[in-house]
Parts: sequence; structure tokens; C-alpha cells
Amino acid sequence: MLSLEYIRPFSADANAFNSRLTFKLCPFYILGFTNLVTTNVTLVLVTILGNALLYALLFVLIATAVFLFRKAVVRG
Repeated sequence: MLSLEYIRPFSADANAFNSRLTFKLCPFYILGFTNLVTTNVTLVLVTILGNALLYALLFVLIATAVFLFRKAVVRG
């Protein structure tokens, strides 16, 4: 999504949709508009690593909930 954000190969409507989707799915991308991240390489690294940690945490929470639910159902 980040590469599509920089390349913008589609029509204006499709590019706008991609921009909105990038900001929604990649919350760390907004750091590029602050003074905290100064280069594009750093922005891409922060975005990718931040999203990896964010979505890994979300997966762990869902997996834990499923595990506890199955454990509760088995005990009856």
C-alpha cells in the first residue's frame, strides 16, 4: 500500500481511495507528517514495523480469546 501511495498509478478517485485506506490500515504512516520522522526510508521502516507489531498484538488477543473460549467450552 505504501508503494501505491508513492507511485499513484491509478485514476484520481482510486488514488484517493488508496490514500484513505493507507491511513486507516497503517496508523503509523501519519508519523510522516510530523517532525519525528525525517526521511522516507525511516517512514517506511517505522510504518512496516509498527504495523507488524500492531497486527501481531491484535492476532495474539484474538487467539487468546479463542483459546480461553475453547477451554471454557471443554470444561462445560
